[in-house]
Amino acid sequence: MVKTITIMILVSLFLVAGQINLKTAVTLFNDGLNFSTVQSFFYSGKFWIAIAFTGTGGLLWLYVISYEKLSVAYPLISFSYIFMAIWAYYKLEEPLTSAKIAGILTIMVGVVLLFK
Repeated sequence: MVKTITIMILVSLFLVAGQINLKTAVTLFNDGLNFSTVQSFFYSGKFWIAIAFTGTGGLLWLYVISYEKLSVAYPLISFSYIFMAIWAYYKLEEPLTSAKIAGILTIMVGVVLLFK
């Protein structure tokens, strides 16, 4: 189980990093959606970094579900809620309210209860 949790933490980190880079890349669309902005999006380094992070997370996920029960592995993706909230707070200056923290903690308690 330690192996699964460790790898799922990595999966969550890769998926969060992918989403953060994708969020940064789509700011190109702030000037509107047209051929030029779509072209810039696909030539953006952030887009390809997002693909690499998400792809790596996906490959690790495939590895985990090759040996672990899906009902055990899937709830562990909830680690991403913690990592995303922290990363968005520090890197995107998104607020980390007490309601968000309570919601994340509630989800994590639910995950722990699944393993009892």
